[in-house]
Amino acid sequence: MDETNSEVEALRREIERLKESERAAQKLQVELAGKVRALETFARRASLLAKVTTAMARASTVQEVADAVTTHGHELFGASASLLFLLDEDDGRWRALTLTSATGAPPEHAEIYQRVPLDHDLPLTHAVRNGEAVWLEGHEAVLAAFPAAASMRRGNRPLEGIVALPLRTTHAVVGGLAFSFFHAVPTFDSVTRDFFMTVCNQCGLAVERAFSFEAERRAREAQQKQQERLAVLVQASERLASSLESRHALAALVRLVVPRLADWCAIDELAPDGTIRRLAVEHRDAQKVALAHELVKKYPPNPNAAHGVANVLRTGKREWVPEIPDALLVETTVADEQLALVRSLGLTSYAVVPLVARGRVLGALTLAGEGQRRLDVDDLAFAEDLSRRAALALDNARLYEAAEAAWAELHGLFMEAPAGICILRGKEHRFELANAPYLELASRTDVVGKTIREVFPELENQGIYELLDRVYHTGTTFRASELPLRIDNGDGPEERIYTFVYQAIRDGGTISGIAVYAFEVTEPVRARRRVEALVESLAQTNRELDQFAYITSHDLKAPLRAIGSLAEWIEEDLGPAMTEDARKKMALLRGRVRRMEALIQGILDFSRAGRLSTSRETVDVGRLVTEIVEMLGVRPPAAVVLDGDLPTLVTERIALEQVFTNLLGNAIEHARRPDVRVHVEARDAGETWEFFVRDDGPGIAPEFHERIWGIFQTLEAQDKVESKGIGLAIVKKIVEGRGGRARVESAPGHGACFSFTWPKRADSPNA
Repeated sequence: MDETNSEVEALRREIERLKESERAAQKLQVELAGKVRALETFARRASLLAKVTTAMARASTVQEVADAVTTHGHELFGASASLLFLLDEDDGRWRALTLTSATGAPPEHAEIYQRVPLDHDLPLTHAVRNGEAVWLEGHEAVLAAFPAAASMRRGNRPLEGIVALPLRTTHAVVGGLAFSFFHAVPTFDSVTRDFFMTVCNQCGLAVERAFSFEAERRAREAQQKQQERLAVLVQASERLASSLESRHALAALVRLVVPRLADWCAIDELAPDGTIRRLAVEHRDAQKVALAHELVKKYPPNPNAAHGVANVLRTGKREWVPEIPDALLVETTVADEQLALVRSLGLTSYAVVPLVARGRVLGALTLAGEGQRRLDVDDLAFAEDLSRRAALALDNARLYEAAEAAWAELHGLFMEAPAGICILRGKEHRFELANAPYLELASRTDVVGKTIREVFPELENQGIYELLDRVYHTGTTFRASELPLRIDNGDGPEERIYTFVYQAIRDGGTISGIAVYAFEVTEPVRARRRVEALVESLAQTNRELDQFAYITSHDLKAPLRAIGSLAEWIEEDLGPAMTEDARKKMALLRGRVRRMEALIQGILDFSRAGRLSTSRETVDVGRLVTEIVEMLGVRPPAAVVLDGDLPTLVTERIALEQVFTNLLGNAIEHARRPDVRVHVEARDAGETWEFFVRDDGPGIAPEFHERIWGIFQTLEAQDKVESKGIGLAIVKKIVEGRGGRARVESAPGHGACFSFTWPKRADSPNA
């Protein structure tokens, strides 16, 4: 029995031992499975870490590094979201974190955290400011440390954990990495933390390397861009200098710029009338160029616009917008359709610089970028450099066009001038140009390219060749008036008379040719000579008429004086024996004799009045009138009054004196009152003076205003008034002989006003 119990006890102990071994095996199996899972996790993480490291090693840009970290790091750590931020510099200081890459973050979160100021109380800003990692496990831990971050939710799930790591290069903190956990509470053991830190350190080094790559790439791009700018400037200078018609070269210039240095290039001109005229526009897409032309045509530029080309043309100041906001497009358009078209161009930045030449704004050069291109300060400097060349070209184009227009106008005037004109070049005096009047007066049709000796061989020994040589060698202008030359007009040489000028043409101070201005005056000279002969004949006739008139006057006056003397002798001899009736008849006889003498003298005066010609002298008209009044013997209470200042003229004194003498004498003689007042005044009438002689006599009825100017015309019987009736006729003849006019204004009982015009200038053709 005891033996049996011992066996049972031994068996029980064996069973217990076996159970213990089984429990140890199970425990070992569990531990082994955990280690296997840990090894698998480690291997997976190591694989992901290798993948992240490889991706970062291959990345050449910061963006590629950031995308590699957030994409693979998200998977590596099982995070709900992975975000990478870089520090944003403002005014030389780090002021905010800018989101560079995000994976797994809801769009609303990415929008909120696009730019995070460093002074915000968030895990990542804390980590970046202090340079220390932040490890938060559980929502309570997040809420306790950063309440603002704890408020973030994904659906109904709260934020259960967060990792925020400062992103370092070998020199400084440049940003941060953030991992968010919403699905479960994370556990950050030492291995996990090491993984996080390893990834973050690798990322920092990759970012630093990417910074270097990007700096080198930017340097290479800047160098390449600078070389392209220099190449464009060189080519532009060559194109612009290749032709004076530089407007065409400007179109080639904008094609040099696009697309190498800008997506758009345009040149606009400020037209003389103040409008804006597009000279050239270029884009790689021809449809967009057509759209640009359509925009300008449909919506012409507003010269008073506050932005763009109009503003630059008006102010002369450049305009640079490195990033075009949509609000600017809205502000600078006037219609929804225009705004839609402008938006469709996809412009991102622009620069407009003035084209300035000789201190004047001639136009504007516009560069614009689209898509990823942005115009920087170097592009602005390039635009200004290019604008100086374009401005010079445009100014040259304008000068060339003005010169061409002036030459065309001058050539037109030259060819249509009423005078004969030609240009002779070189020592041989070869015809370069000749207008139609010259060919006509020269009786030649084909002269250009030939020398003067070839065209006019008949001028040999007439001194013309020698005159041309002298002008060419000395530069002294030669003028000839009415020079007779023997010219062959096809029917043999004949004498023709010319007035011409030989004037040297200088190019840069050197005489290169002679300009000839010629008029044929053969017929006018011959006609003048005939007129001179007729004038001389007429003068001789006038002299003979003067002599005849004088002799006739003397011969007629002699018997009249004898009759008058006989009448006086008869009256003296009869003495008291004469009756009263006989005395009246004798007085009437003597009156008739005196009247006949006056008529004879009047005829003589009238015949001389039209031919009165005296030398010109300075005449003070006021003093002249005063002397005439004294000569006429005007006695008070009668008076002649000068109203205002009378002018001083260089004129024929005797003729003017005769006019005033007749008018003043006529006014006093016919006043019929002893207290007559005569007023004399003058008025400036432009090229003449108009003189007025007014009296307060009985006046003249309108029906007699024309009659009084006739010879021997009086308004009363000559038995009552002793008048020759010839004074006003003489006035009219003298005044009209000098291109003036004489007239009268009068009415019965209101006096009379006689007026006449007299030339101011002594060289007046009628003076």
